[in-house]
Amino acid sequence: MQRITRPRSVVGGLVAGAASLALALSLTSCAGSAISKDQAPEAIANSLANLTESTSFMSDDVNATIFEALKRDPRLFYFYNGYNGTYANDGTAKVTWEYKHKDTPVSKVRLMGSVDDLAAIIGEASLKGEATVAVVSSTSDLSPDGAKKALSRLRSDGSLAALGIKDVTVGDGSSDYDGALYAATVSIAYLTDVETVRDWRDRTEQRALELAGELFGKGTPDYARELAIYRWVTDNARSQADPKVADTDHSGSTAYGALVEQAADSAGMAAAFQLLCEAAGIPCQTVAGTVGGEDRSWNLVSIGGSWYWVDAAAGILNATSEQLRETHAWDEDASPVATATAWNAEAVRTEGGKTADQAGESEIDLAPTQQRLAERFAAARLSALPL
Repeated sequence: MQRITRPRSVVGGLVAGAASLALALSLTSCAGSAISKDQAPEAIANSLANLTESTSFMSDDVNATIFEALKRDPRLFYFYNGYNGTYANDGTAKVTWEYKHKDTPVSKVRLMGSVDDLAAIIGEASLKGEATVAVVSSTSDLSPDGAKKALSRLRSDGSLAALGIKDVTVGDGSSDYDGALYAATVSIAYLTDVETVRDWRDRTEQRALELAGELFGKGTPDYARELAIYRWVTDNARSQADPKVADTDHSGSTAYGALVEQAADSAGMAAAFQLLCEAAGIPCQTVAGTVGGEDRSWNLVSIGGSWYWVDAAAGILNATSEQLRETHAWDEDASPVATATAWNAEAVRTEGGKTADQAGESEIDLAPTQQRLAERFAAARLSALPL
């Protein structure tokens, strides 16, 4: 009798897709005895899914058999932490399982293969008001470095704030020995309750549609639409840097705070600016960084095919990367470089002799604008993806 042990995971490069964990009826006759080699992987998968204490099975290679079992459902890696046991000369292995988690059913574990999957998982969880989510990833996006980059992207593009989420953290997870699979618990902290967030979303949609009708007209060129949006946000979404503005319901970092409450911080102003730009058909991104060592958010907008920086909270309109770098710091590798000056602040304000064609005129009227907004909000509801 040989004693065997494997305290860490033996898996590597598992593929996504969960196989059925139901055992064939023929396995029921094996109760109390070692399960055959052919039936062992399915039996092990079933044991792990049900957090069984131990399993006896026939095997020529215990690690390979367990590896085959885990391939059937990568979600099991969230629970599996190794084994201890004995191995007899006749090929019978009797193992006692070690588990990392025992309070989450396997049906609650989500699989992800990209940052977009993580955004969808967080979005779905937020609609249910879940505070924690068990996640297994087949990529390095849940590794310490990967999680940091993934969450930075979700914070910077406004995804978290749009869902009423204050912050998301990825707990210390685990990976298999070659770093091909990661398991971790994602914790979600909310700005307020889920019903309030849903109300914010509905009222934001209504207000965005109203503003689209007020700000955009048929044939309005890109620069004129951008200027109208910029002026509305800077004139109406009062910055919470103003001591007179109190964010009592924590809505200030959302588009709702800027568009409806008209009291927002830089994140809320950037979210509103992006939402209205998208409604106007203008490509726009939200970027997070720091100004004077403090966390801030601002926008990157495309006018006439070139990128420009906009920080409505700071009164910056269509700056180049070189100009913005004097006061702002951000992950420059993750964003396009803005070098154009044709539509800088002065050119936009005075229209600088530019023609509508040069500025990227497009035939826009209220109907397609309403459709764009309606589709965006509808998609957010149906797929649980952020606004």
